Parts: sequence; C-alpha cells; structure tokens
Amino acid sequence: MAKLFGAGELYHGIGSLSELKNIHGKRAVIVTGQNSVKRNGSLEKVENILRENGFECTVFSGVEADPSITTVRKGAAVFDDFQPDWIIGLGDARPLMLPRQCGCCMNIPT
Repeated sequence: MAKLFGAGELYHGIGSLSELKNIHGKRAVIVTGQNSVKRNGSLEKVENILRENGFECTVFSGVEADPSITTVRKGAAVFDDFQPDWIIGLGDARPLMLPRQCGCCMNIPT
C-alpha cells in the first residue's frame, strides 16, 4: 500500500515563482502541458531559479487536458527513474493533476 500526499500549499499569480527559492532538495521534475509555458518564458524562469539553487531538473511535458493512461505511465516512469525531491506542476490544472495519477503507477518502496 502506498500513502499519497497532496501539496500543503499551492502558489499562483504574481510573485509565486519566487517561492521556489524557499524549497530544499537536489532534484525536481517540472510537469507542463503542451507549449504555453515554454512560449511565455515561465519554464525557463523556473528552471533557472531551481538551477541557481543547486537543483538538477528534468521536464515532463505534453500533458493532455484529460491525461491518458499512457501519459500517466510515462510520467510515473520519469518519476521512478529520476527520483525527484520535488514535482512542480507549471501551467494550468493538467500539470497539477498528473503527479497524483502517476503516484498510483509508481514503484514506491513499502
């Protein structure tokens, strides 16, 4: 059995990216939808903030409006392989829902 925890706090809006300077760890997966966060520069800003704070980052992108089981399994594999300290959803609700769904498919030690 695996116990899943949701985020205790969610940040959005002006100034929310600066909160990334307050997290601690070594590895982060950034989950995004299609291309908007890349086009508007948000993804690059998040990657820069995390790397400046010593994080190794990887991006899992292309999450659909209703993520398919294929996307969920791909995300779970990325999380299993990368073993992030943080999973950061960037964009609309899709990147926020996917980590929960992936948690159901991950190989979590008991």
